[in-house]
Amino acid sequence: MDGASRDRVDDDLVRLSVDVRLLDRPAERPVGSGDVVAGIGHLEDGGGRRSARECHEQERRRDRTRSDGTPHRDLPPRPGGAWPDAAPCPRRQRTPASPPAGGTRAPSAFRRGDPAAPGRFRSATRSDGPPGGTAADRRIRSAAGPRARGARLESGDSEVRRAVGERLRRTRTALGLTLDDLARRLDARGVKVSRSTIHRIETGRSPQPLETVAAMCAALALPLSAIEETARSAWRARCIDLSGAGYDELMRRGNRLGARGRFHEALAAFEAAHDRALLDGGPVREREIRRSRALLHVADCLHRLRCYQLALDAAGRALNLAGDSADDRLRAVALHISIGYMQNDHYKADLFARHAEELLPGAAPAARAFALAVLANLHYRRDQWARARPLFEQAIALYRRLGARLQQAKVEVTAGHNLFLLGNEARGVALVHRGHERARRGRYAEVELYALRVLGRIDAARGRYEDARFQFERAAAIARRLKLVHELFLAWFGRWEAARSAGDRREEQRSRRVLTRLLRRIDPDLPEARRFAAEAVLANGCKT
Repeated sequence: MDGASRDRVDDDLVRLSVDVRLLDRPAERPVGSGDVVAGIGHLEDGGGRRSARECHEQERRRDRTRSDGTPHRDLPPRPGGAWPDAAPCPRRQRTPASPPAGGTRAPSAFRRGDPAAPGRFRSATRSDGPPGGTAADRRIRSAAGPRARGARLESGDSEVRRAVGERLRRTRTALGLTLDDLARRLDARGVKVSRSTIHRIETGRSPQPLETVAAMCAALALPLSAIEETARSAWRARCIDLSGAGYDELMRRGNRLGARGRFHEALAAFEAAHDRALLDGGPVREREIRRSRALLHVADCLHRLRCYQLALDAAGRALNLAGDSADDRLRAVALHISIGYMQNDHYKADLFARHAEELLPGAAPAARAFALAVLANLHYRRDQWARARPLFEQAIALYRRLGARLQQAKVEVTAGHNLFLLGNEARGVALVHRGHERARRGRYAEVELYALRVLGRIDAARGRYEDARFQFERAAAIARRLKLVHELFLAWFGRWEAARSAGDRREEQRSRRVLTRLLRRIDPDLPEARRFAAEAVLANGCKT
């Protein structure tokens, strides 16, 4: 990988992660602190972890750094500026056991790695760079992108600790687990963590060893990509000034961010709207309706981020608060249908589908269009294209009447592919292009990404493999820009399928290597992930 590609991948994905070797370790072996790697391996273009020579050179740079963060005189300057703060080497740097002077034990400041201590007695886990937080803090802030004007960020990693801890706590409670249950699960995996330590991690009051977080994610069936996205969004959400905004303004802001594909920021806005509705005065029933609608948007954002268990929990809370509101009940039921299918729970999807059909006649046009689109997608994913066609047509007509261009564009793309699969290729392709053009003009990045993937699948089915590869490359570029790891996986999955159909062995192997790396970072229950894992092992002998 050349330097430009390396910089692009490093800028696209979060630079705080856990060594993937943690996932391959047998369960009976405890996780060691020496296995932590701050900084992810390059996932695309055949990139991997750094070589031992690079780690050794980085340790030499850190050892030859003054206490104020500036390099020593004999360290050659980097062209164009100072040396960047690179991720620490996986090998743990040993602190000298000899006392500093006089034959006495080193003061506590030396033993704890105090920043004011001399460089050679500083702990290897502390940053030797300039002030402004630890090296991990600076990597997360750099990955979060430039700050908005007037935005204020708290120094240190307290925001990241609280955000990651809250994400772990919400996942645990959504699964119905207590602290003791999680401690027993970790103990079964060979990780000794007390209940009080888990509580401190979940509340953000204790620094989180990354190997412990990785073990907790494995025990909760939470992909590591979810933790990385949470850490990144913790910095970005602070750049959105949510203080002083009312409920309606927060909902509008969340809808605008969601239309641009910025689901992490949209999620923060909708959660703030829910808190605002909870604290505002007024009749109790009115507050419950506002909370229910905010939770529906929270569930939708989590669903698009592939956090299905959390989305199901939010949709269930919204359904309980909806009461006699037919529109909110129908939207919550429709979300249960979609999440149930994505979790491979077809019984639940069919059960809620029958309930949605009963609620359709009494709902408003917007809620009815949403439910019709979800039901049509259910039949479309099950290859029941004839049953899906009239539902798609009704949803498009309702969205056109409502002027909902974003929703209309997405339904048009799926309906066009459904027509293509039914054999009406000309009309189907024209409808997909119409939805793609509508999304491009409206700058609906998520719908544009989805349309490009559908166009790639259509080109591959027609035998136009070069065109299909071009469409999937464009989709992957948008997924990188939006920092959506699951969508990046789907783009590369389409590229892998096209290469297999074309008989391009070289392109197939490259796509397979990228997918193997990405497979560790996404929800393993994703249908495409299960399919790739099965077919790659059987057809190509790929160890996933």
